[in-house]
Amino acid sequence: MASPSTSESSQSIGVFDPSFDTSEEEITDSSDYDSSASDSESEDGNGEGINIGDGIWTTIMDEDVGPQDIPFIAVPGPKHAPPPHAEPIDYINLFFTDELINLMVRQTNFYSDQWIQAKRQYLIDKPHSRVHQWIKGGLVSPQEMRAFLAVLFNMNLNPKHVKESYWDSIYKSQQMPWFPERFNRDRFSLISKFLPFANNADAPPEGHTQYKTYKVQPIVDHFNNRFKHYFIQKHID
Repeated sequence: MASPSTSESSQSIGVFDPSFDTSEEEITDSSDYDSSASDSESEDGNGEGINIGDGIWTTIMDEDVGPQDIPFIAVPGPKHAPPPHAEPIDYINLFFTDELINLMVRQTNFYSDQWIQAKRQYLIDKPHSRVHQWIKGGLVSPQEMRAFLAVLFNMNLNPKHVKESYWDSIYKSQQMPWFPERFNRDRFSLISKFLPFANNADAPPEGHTQYKTYKVQPIVDHFNNRFKHYFIQKHID
């Protein structure tokens, strides 16, 4: 699988360097201020002539009954479900779509390329670095990314104190052959190292409400959309 070109990928994925401009631009200009409020007031300043629908704060009158209640007419529960004879993998694929897997593959391959380009001297000085195995093994594929996720899921089902224990070949009592049959230990660690979910170039200014979550926001948005597509939550009064 070929790595995206730098000119194209830098717009869609970002750059390796995690630093970015954190200066906050002034987003409010006095010249852009909407003066319609003052124009709608009467000359004596008593506020007559203000329309409630103009987005202006007004005093609530005794006869104000509040906004009209919108009835909940949807039927809560699952929707767009697979057929009754569907396999477990069919349910997994409802949420781990090709779109999500391709995003993870694209971001991982691009970030690894950026890391390698930025760490050339480090790799020369460290001939035994695991990254040399990444260079030799090539870029990750969608099929390999799905295998990576399968290993992660099974790690949660079979917890161990340290990740390397899943590839233990010394103590028979600790061996779990399923894991090394699916993945080389170093390859698994390298995918973990290079797996990002967002562009560093898209980082909001430090202090922004989404600054601490932007790196995982694409994943959060994806699963929220999937959940809403396949399930309607019960209305709570």
